[in-house]
Amino acid sequence: MYVKVSLAALALAAAPAFANDQLAGSVGVDAGSFTTSQLAQLKSALEGDDQNIASFIKAGGSEVISTQSGISAGHAQLAQSLGLDANEYSVSELARIKSIRDSDEG
Repeated sequence: MYVKVSLAALALAAAPAFANDQLAGSVGVDAGSFTTSQLAQLKSALEGDDQNIASFIKAGGSEVISTQSGISAGHAQLAQSLGLDANEYSVSELARIKSIRDSDEG
């Protein structure tokens, strides 16, 4: 009984390391160089063909990546559709303005 419990404990302890190795292998990097979070973000970036994020993570960038700076294409498009400057309004504000305008026209 003790042997079975010991083997089960050993298998559970090795599972995260194996998963990390497998994830690292799937994105072509060394598992010991990245956290599980970074590996997951890297995999997501590569699957989404986002080479900027992938390069950032591979270069040792922080696993916390801000998406708050700059204007995304969607943000700019929404602002343009409303005749507003994307630099002066957040996406939330633009969405609220669009909602108000749509309800007034309906």
